Amino acid sequence: MECCEMKRIIIASLLVFVFCAGVFAQTDNLQVLAVVKLKGSEPITLGTLKSRVSMFEKQRNGVKLSVSEKKEVLDSIIDEKLVLQAADKAGITVTDSQVDQAFQNYLSNMAGAPVTEEQFNQMMQKQLNTTLEAFVIEQTGMSLAEYKKQLKQQLIAQNYIVSQKRNELQSLSQVSHDEITRFYNNNQTKFVQPELATLFMVLVPKGNDEAAAKKSADDLLASLKNGKLKKETMIENSKKGETKYQAGYVYAARSEGVAQQLQMTQKEFDDLFDSKLDVFSSVQDKPDQFRFYAVTKKDNTKFLTLNDIVQPNTTITVYKYIENQLALQKQNEALLQVTKDITTELRTGGNLQMNKTGDALDKLLNW
Repeated sequence: MECCEMKRIIIASLLVFVFCAGVFAQTDNLQVLAVVKLKGSEPITLGTLKSRVSMFEKQRNGVKLSVSEKKEVLDSIIDEKLVLQAADKAGITVTDSQVDQAFQNYLSNMAGAPVTEEQFNQMMQKQLNTTLEAFVIEQTGMSLAEYKKQLKQQLIAQNYIVSQKRNELQSLSQVSHDEITRFYNNNQTKFVQPELATLFMVLVPKGNDEAAAKKSADDLLASLKNGKLKKETMIENSKKGETKYQAGYVYAARSEGVAQQLQMTQKEFDDLFDSKLDVFSSVQDKPDQFRFYAVTKKDNTKFLTLNDIVQPNTTITVYKYIENQLALQKQNEALLQVTKDITTELRTGGNLQMNKTGDALDKLLNW
């Protein structure tokens, strides 16, 4: 009997310990580190900080943040809250459609071409066997909805900062002619156009009838060879969406990775550059299409001057490209500087109350 009673006491003690440990952990997370009071009163708890730190550590492949780095994260949360409250006070808003457009622009930059959210999701499923939602969680530690919520806050903060420091941002972002030429002179070897082939290419999707697609490709090739069809006519009809084929010009640079992008073996790619101009290939059988092409122009490797076009079929010169890149770099640097200036101003006048500082804060951040 005494043995059973002792077991009951031990088990009860363990349950009390586990329950209390959970309560203490929750209480720790509810501790208020700071209160932002520019408009209303918004506490920043230890739990909020832990959540943000966890997100950063996930992005760093699990590498833990030091106490000093956690302080930097806390400062960034404080600055974020201050700017958002100031923006709210100033009546700055961002619509959901603006958030969706910004997110779509982000996806398009990653894809290297304009895409919708649904198109990017389909691309992820096809190429990586995953979804956009899973991709966002893996990259940021947030769900898609959470990421868009944070993106909305970032856009609001950015719009507020621009509204307050527009003239200063414009002044700091100016790029001079001397800066452009100096950058070009220091990086001339990077502005090289590799050997380039211009192809007229026709694609016929296989769809649900592979035999019919093959016959269509054979007929199109024959019509081009005997002159019944013209390249430009095919391109125009293709643009209108009135055909079951796609026709247009493709620019192939003789550089690493391009053969794979064109779904060619290395031999097919090398033969392309050795082929004669305006001689059509045979119909090629690819996983989802039949296709054929003719090389219409070849350009040798050359160093680009400031007045040369960066990429074929565009109007952007090397000069303009450098100007845009330097301007973007300066804009980012200027945005960081004016953001720091604004948050420093907002931290005054009783807008911020720090509840934990010094050793007390260090102790809480040492988890």
